[in-house]
Amino acid sequence: MTVISLEEFAEKCGKSPRQVRRYIAEGLIEAIRGKHGYTIPLSELSKLGTFGKGSPDRKTDIGETAERTDDMSAERPLSAELSTTEMALAGLRAAQEQTALVLDQLRATQESRDRAERQLELVRGEYRQAQLALTESAESLSQRHARWLQSEAELREHNERLVAGWETEKAEMLRDLEISRKRVQWLEKRVPRWVRGLFGAK
Repeated sequence: MTVISLEEFAEKCGKSPRQVRRYIAEGLIEAIRGKHGYTIPLSELSKLGTFGKGSPDRKTDIGETAERTDDMSAERPLSAELSTTEMALAGLRAAQEQTALVLDQLRATQESRDRAERQLELVRGEYRQAQLALTESAESLSQRHARWLQSEAELREHNERLVAGWETEKAEMLRDLEISRKRVQWLEKRVPRWVRGLFGAK
C-alpha cells in the first residue's frame, strides 16, 4: 500500500491541507497518524469523486467563515488587554501627578516654616530691644521682670503653635506622599516597562 503525506495528498486532489484534515476528521477518507503528521494511502484519492462537488465546497465556505470568526474573536481579547493596559497607564500617570502635587505642597510647607522661623527671629530681636528699653526706663525691677516673663511666655507659646502646626501639616503631607508612592509602585508592577515606554510613561 502506497502512502503519501497529507500535503502531497492535498496537492494531488486539488484541495487545501485544511480541507483534507476536515475530510479525515469527518471520516470521509482514511489516514494514518504518525510522529510527523498524517500519511494517507494513495488509494483514498478515488473516494474524493464520491463526495459530490457541492457538499465539500459548502463545507469549505463554512469552515473559512468559522476561521474568520475565530480570528475576530482572537482580536477581541487583545483589544480588551490593550484597553486594560491603557487604563493602568492612565492610573499610573495620575498617581505620578498626585505624587508631584504632594511634593510641591511639602516644599510649600517647608518654605512656610522657614518664613515662620524668620518671623520668630524678628520677634526675638524686638524682644531684646524691648528688654533694653525696659532697662533704661524708670520702672521697678519687679515690673521689668514681670514683663520679661510675660513676653517670654507669649513668645514660647507662639513658637510652639507654629511648630505644632507645621509638624501636623508635614505629617499629613508625608502620609499622602507615601500613599502616592505605594500607588505608583503597585501600578508599575502591573504594567511592564516596555508597555510604559510604548505609551510614553516613565
